Amino acid sequence: MTMQDLPLCRFTAGTFIELDDPMTGERFIAQVCDSGTEFIDTTGETGPRLPLPIFAALNPVEVGDFRTLKHEVLENRPEEYAAFAGFVTDLFDALPKFNDLTFMRAVKWAFDGGDYKGNGGTGRALEVAAQLEEQAKARQAVIAARADLLAA
Repeated sequence: MTMQDLPLCRFTAGTFIELDDPMTGERFIAQVCDSGTEFIDTTGETGPRLPLPIFAALNPVEVGDFRTLKHEVLENRPEEYAAFAGFVTDLFDALPKFNDLTFMRAVKWAFDGGDYKGNGGTGRALEVAAQLEEQAKARQAVIAARADLLAA
């Protein structure tokens, strides 16, 4: 079976998905491209954004956006809602240059149980988002290197 034979999943353009990293097995956040069958997982601030196919084998799940996560906190953890909503506002204000992917990575980290409450929560979230960006760039570099080998 070739990559062209693998089934693709389709999502709404612009939404965020979570999927498996085939190299590490960890889950990561990506944004769906206009095609609906491709994603980007780098911010593009220090290099090109390489769209990759959303293969069903990567177990993609729609996450939505930050409003979706705020709503889930309100519905399922109402006692945390004020702190979470405040964190999201503070995070938006703290970003030196707004980027959808960085923002969503930080919000998802907090939603999943990251230590966002209290002093330094926004900084911790942005540090995690920066680490995730570095992981995404490393993943892109491996994919590009493999593509170069196949093309040679």
